[in-house]
Amino acid sequence: MVGPKAVSEPAAIFQHLHRIAFHEVDAGGRLFGGRIFELFVTAYHAFLCSRGFDLRELDKLSVRLPLVHIEADFVAAMPFATELLVELIDIKLGTSSLTLSFRAVSAAHPEKIHCTGKTVHVFVDRDDNEKRTPPDDIARLFAGTGRIAG
Repeated sequence: MVGPKAVSEPAAIFQHLHRIAFHEVDAGGRLFGGRIFELFVTAYHAFLCSRGFDLRELDKLSVRLPLVHIEADFVAAMPFATELLVELIDIKLGTSSLTLSFRAVSAAHPEKIHCTGKTVHVFVDRDDNEKRTPPDDIARLFAGTGRIAG
């Protein structure tokens, strides 16, 4: 369950629990910065599964969804063994793109934000790599989240 957030903080569409493992930390015992993107992608994949999508089907789609932009803003340290809720907080499905916004918060104190970030994917044809519109079956995965942009 999502804890109280500041009024300007959006509620989570989806949450994925993650405990920071020893192999994910740097020499200072804190989450190595690049690992946050793995946590975002893992939460995204868990969201797709929660919507009934079999990840093994990704390879069978007529489109690919490569990342074209990633960003993260670190707010608080994430030491070894910290339990995080990696939250999907916004989805924008465009004419050829998918933008996902994330927030990593303390599982014990959900009002404590550790990091925010986003990933931007573009839909491309699997054969010619030209931009494509999202297939209907993919667009339906995001229906009902209340945060779809046209």
